[in-house]
Amino acid sequence: MFKLSMFISYECIMVKKQKQFWFRFTILHSHGNAVDLGQMSSFYLGLGNRINCNIFSYDYSGYGVSSGWSTKGQIFGMTVDVWMCGLNRKF
Repeated sequence: MFKLSMFISYECIMVKKQKQFWFRFTILHSHGNAVDLGQMSSFYLGLGNRINCNIFSYDYSGYGVSSGWSTKGQIFGMTVDVWMCGLNRKF
């Protein structure tokens, strides 16, 4: 879980190979409406294996176990926050 503030946190998932097989590229995937990470996790496992890439994804605010609520204006901010978290390897 990535905690942005005292009130907002995002649930994230990173699908990667074992350390000795770390892939060079990582895809940040924002899943579609009406699904959460629990429903997408098996898809991410298969996708990462098929295209030899790490997959990093998150639940929007208000979806799954992520706190808060989601608005159009917050979607871009959430994506940037999660991307920065991934770059800093704080997941």
